[in-house]
Amino acid sequence: MALWSSPLPGQEMTVEERIAEAERILQAVDAQAESCLAQLAEASNAGQSAECTDFLAAIDGETLAGYLAHCDALKQWRDDYVENPPAMSMEGERDLQRLIGIERACGENALRRRTSFVAEAFDAINTRRASRLSGLSLQRRLGEIEFQSTLGGWQNELDATNPNRRIHNETLRQFDQLEEELIRQQINRPQPF
Repeated sequence: MALWSSPLPGQEMTVEERIAEAERILQAVDAQAESCLAQLAEASNAGQSAECTDFLAAIDGETLAGYLAHCDALKQWRDDYVENPPAMSMEGERDLQRLIGIERACGENALRRRTSFVAEAFDAINTRRASRLSGLSLQRRLGEIEFQSTLGGWQNELDATNPNRRIHNETLRQFDQLEEELIRQQINRPQPF
């Protein structure tokens, strides 16, 4: 089920509708992150593993793509407004509220600032995956590398405000690159018969 909707053909969404939809998507992703954290805690208590597929699908699929599409349109409206401000009108207060809404919904690091559980769930998933890497087979490790590269852009967005996290992530990234190189060497090494 898609967590965002698009207007009917020929029907353009208003700025207010796009702001509301972007905020709704953030709330929906945050609810999925909260559910993911609950799954991780429950699985941990039962000695099982949880995958948080709904949350991962939301941040790597249509849901976040819809959020980004709304934010792109809103930022374009904001840029047009700033470059060509309308003459003084009765809409001044309304436009100010629109600009504030755009910043709240789509501003820098909005995903981290406007959600309560997304960063924590993302970190928990990455921590669990990193702890399991040492025991994974070569084929599973290659799949894990693909996952990390897919989510790498979002991790940068989530961790942009924390310098210690960036250093830690850079160290992990370098470690992953080293492991990738070792895997490549193992793949390319002739096997004895």
